Amino acid sequence: MAALLAVLVPYIAGSALAKGMEAETVRAASDAPELTVSGNQFGRAAPLLLTVADEIRRIPEVGSVVPRIVGEVILGKDQLRCELIGLPPDHFPAWTASIFGKLPADDKAHQLAVSAPLARRLGLQLGSRLPPFYRNNRLGERVSEVVGIFEPRAPTWQSNLILTTFASAAAIFDQPGLATDFLVDCSPESAADVSRAIQERLSVPCRVVSAAELRATLPKSLRDRAGIFNVLFVLASVIAILVLVAASGVGLHERRREIGILKATGWQTDEVLLRSAAESLALSLAAAAGSFLLAWVWLRALNAYGLAPLFLAGIDETPSFSLPYHLTPVPLLLGFALSLTIILVGTLASTWLAASAAPRAAM
Repeated sequence: MAALLAVLVPYIAGSALAKGMEAETVRAASDAPELTVSGNQFGRAAPLLLTVADEIRRIPEVGSVVPRIVGEVILGKDQLRCELIGLPPDHFPAWTASIFGKLPADDKAHQLAVSAPLARRLGLQLGSRLPPFYRNNRLGERVSEVVGIFEPRAPTWQSNLILTTFASAAAIFDQPGLATDFLVDCSPESAADVSRAIQERLSVPCRVVSAAELRATLPKSLRDRAGIFNVLFVLASVIAILVLVAASGVGLHERRREIGILKATGWQTDEVLLRSAAESLALSLAAAAGSFLLAWVWLRALNAYGLAPLFLAGIDETPSFSLPYHLTPVPLLLGFALSLTIILVGTLASTWLAASAAPRAAM
């Protein structure tokens, strides 16, 4: 049972975490704009001048063109890496309607809306003021004020998120007149034509990513990590089989005496084998059910402690946000089938050898 639990619990918990993360990725990609345009310099993403937005708007079938700034800032004594997003106030995402407090606006002090996990970790409340967390800024240093706190819609990606206006983000990063990318709105049917026109007509090299490409590529890295996890699970299963065979060998002498007594009292060989198979089935059911329960406790109460870094790079052993997970029947059934196979391999062969021997020799 110990050998089976040591293998099945991580497998079921890891499978549930991978499914939850993949669903969260698809959900996040569904909110993406139809086209995202960024600069392309030396084969990598680069910022674009704001004047590029006028060139994009002149392309037919293009609706709105929204500039966005995305960058990393470091806060707190623990040097916490946070993602700061700057958008025009009239183009904030729809989920900001349920924000606690108010939305950021352009003011003397940079107004920020932070995620609830980040606020708890840094001890921030509405009205909290942050000293300038950037240096050598040509536009000067300003105090930042927390005016809103929001619950992450996608906790995996918005756990350390800071939302502010486009002007405030440009001042914080000291990049006036530049945008990280442009969010282009158009119909899904014309997305391919608009993407081609943007790449051909813009005066600067650019990279265009569609929402369909995001939905196809974002879950890929998670599937790769899940595949590596499954390989590790197979290796652990081999070790479990060896451990179980060794454990069965330790108890083989007692098993032979027990079977010899049963044969002496009238049991037939097929009855002994049936008894061993029923015992193996009961142990497999207990191992699968116990593994499912322990995996749920690991994911629910312990928040996948120690398991999360295998699927998400750059997070702590104890995540500061609730990880999504989906416990499905498939890992449970696979775990039951595996545990039954392992137990039968370790018990039926030794039971057959003992049952086929003479009762006197077995006793």
